Amino acid sequence: MISIHDVEATVAEKVEKLCRPINYEVLGSEILNLLDDYLAKHSNITINGFAEKNGISPSSLYYLKKSDRRSKIKADLVLKVACGVSGSKNPASVIQEAKGEVGALLKSAYQSLLMPNKLSTEPELDKYLTNKNAMIIALLAHNKSGTTRREIKELLDGFAIQELEKMLSAEVLKEENGKITGHVESLYLDAEQTKSAVAYLSHFAKTSEIEKGQNDIKVFWGSLTPEGIKKRKEVTQKYIAELREIYNTHETEDGIPDFTTILADTITAPDLGELQ
Repeated sequence: MISIHDVEATVAEKVEKLCRPINYEVLGSEILNLLDDYLAKHSNITINGFAEKNGISPSSLYYLKKSDRRSKIKADLVLKVACGVSGSKNPASVIQEAKGEVGALLKSAYQSLLMPNKLSTEPELDKYLTNKNAMIIALLAHNKSGTTRREIKELLDGFAIQELEKMLSAEVLKEENGKITGHVESLYLDAEQTKSAVAYLSHFAKTSEIEKGQNDIKVFWGSLTPEGIKKRKEVTQKYIAELREIYNTHETEDGIPDFTTILADTITAPDLGELQ
């Protein structure tokens, strides 16, 4: 059996190779070719229909056609297109199998998803996750314990049940015997959704209970050299891998709802070449 440490070592060995400048002109062509081939094989699906099904703004796909703007293609968009074309709900497997510039970008941007995981994606749920209450409900629902109306009322404001009813009516969540759950074992959030989740979940951090030892709250601040940023990235990738193993191994149906958030970035936007 391959251990989490073996996988970490394998990923670490590939970091230097993966962190190379991306040829965005080629990347844009590869994505468009994947999309065109998919639409040719599925003549009943339009580009707008593909976008809606996979939680993508149609304008983002038309944006790809403009060669003068391809340098701004985001990894989130590439991953959603790649998952949609493959029909897979497992982003990690899509990233692992991706080739060319698509593969180079995804493997560089989502190194942490190459660890053993049970992640799935649910595009139908994406439209609801811009709402704070809906986001928290979705996170509570997508674990082994699920959630209940009582828990939602206790944790969130009076409008939360309205958001719950919308999601139940749209069948992106389900309610059986008083338990509210999702349709996949674990929910994958893209980068923008994760950023929102960090902000939303921070309100549940009980600063008054730090002395009891159950909380970890810390901000590191400084001006790092490019080498320092590389080392910080290595540390957070290892941290993410170890945490995923903990959540995958110790989650139970009678567990205590728990969260860990990670947000590490530069305040300004350095030349990417400096970090490669």
